[in-house]
Amino acid sequence: MSILPQGRNGAGWYPDPEATDVLRWWDGYRWTDDFAPLAVDPADSRNGYATASLVLGIVSIGFNVLFVPSVLAVAFGFAGLSKARRMGMGRGLAITGIVLGAIGVMFMIALIVLVVTIRAVSVSR
Repeated sequence: MSILPQGRNGAGWYPDPEATDVLRWWDGYRWTDDFAPLAVDPADSRNGYATASLVLGIVSIGFNVLFVPSVLAVAFGFAGLSKARRMGMGRGLAITGIVLGAIGVMFMIALIVLVVTIRAVSVSR
């Protein structure tokens, strides 16, 4: 197994020719038995569902058309919690998004009850 990495002459960490998920040390002449994990892509280390939940939760407090932002905040929040269990990141964002989405729903329900009550009172006069 002394296949030189393509275009590489110097010692260093290179993708292992036998395994795609690790790096292997090339000492300049041959592969050694030293392995290292591949670097994680920063884009893969983010919890987009949790972030989306938080943003939609904030939007639902001020602009909650047809409950859509609230419902989406809660849905993305639960998806973000699921991903946070696997990744270990984004749990707080997801929980905050769920709470804000629930508050948005309560605000909208309170607003609907208020409007219906005001109309009922004005019609009865």
